[in-house]
Amino acid sequence: MSDPVGELIDALTPTFLEKNVYIGRTPLTSLERVFGGQVFAASNESSTKHGR
Repeated sequence: MSDPVGELIDALTPTFLEKNVYIGRTPLTSLERVFGGQVFAASNESSTKHGR
C-alpha cells in the first residue's frame, strides 16, 4: 500500500544539487503534465530552505 502523504511531500520537495540548481519529482500518473501548483510549491519550498 502506498503512502499518499509521503508521495505528496516528495513531489513538493525538490532536491538541492548546487547553487540555483534543484531537481523536482512528479508523481507517476496517466497525465503528461505538471500541475502549476506543484511548481509553485516546490519553488517556494526551495527558496524557504535555502534563503533565496
